[in-house]
Amino acid sequence: MSKIKVLELGPGDFGKSGLSVIAWNWYQNFDLEKIRVDFLSCTAPDNYYIERIHENGGEFFLINIEKKNIVQRQIDRFLFSRKIAKENKYDCVHIHVSEAAETFSFYTAVKPFCKKIIIHSHSSGVECESSEFTFGAKIKLYIHKFCKHLIRSKSVLRLACSDLAGKWMYLPKYDYTIINNGITTKEFAFDK
Repeated sequence: MSKIKVLELGPGDFGKSGLSVIAWNWYQNFDLEKIRVDFLSCTAPDNYYIERIHENGGEFFLINIEKKNIVQRQIDRFLFSRKIAKENKYDCVHIHVSEAAETFSFYTAVKPFCKKIIIHSHSSGVECESSEFTFGAKIKLYIHKFCKHLIRSKSVLRLACSDLAGKWMYLPKYDYTIINNGITTKEFAFDK
């Protein structure tokens, strides 16, 4: 029996940032005898994580988008994701995102090559570089609202870490399932 091939798109900074930590916690609980999991990210994790992925039979792909403008980042995300999805023929692609522009570039890239796509919203708003709602943040919000209208497929499984994250990412006509972020409780259990 061959393994189910899954591509996790987005997470990469596993030991440091929110959605990546959640994705890594889930990965550690997957039945890796039945599932082969590859990761594609714009952020390189510490070598420890890449080594664990390789030990479990998976691959880690890095999209180098540092020092590029927002348009070039989206184009690079699209082209590289498309190449990886086409070459590897995944059974399922799980897209972890915070904004619809990322969602749109990843989704349109992998859609022709994979029938089972999961979009997972991990945010409830636009990140701002200061406490003020800057011009750049307004543009980001406009692009987000525009792009969420472009992801129309009814066959996509829509997930969100909260109701706010679901409303942020998806149009009201689409249902989504909330999967609350969890932690590995034994790591935080009392120890004398």
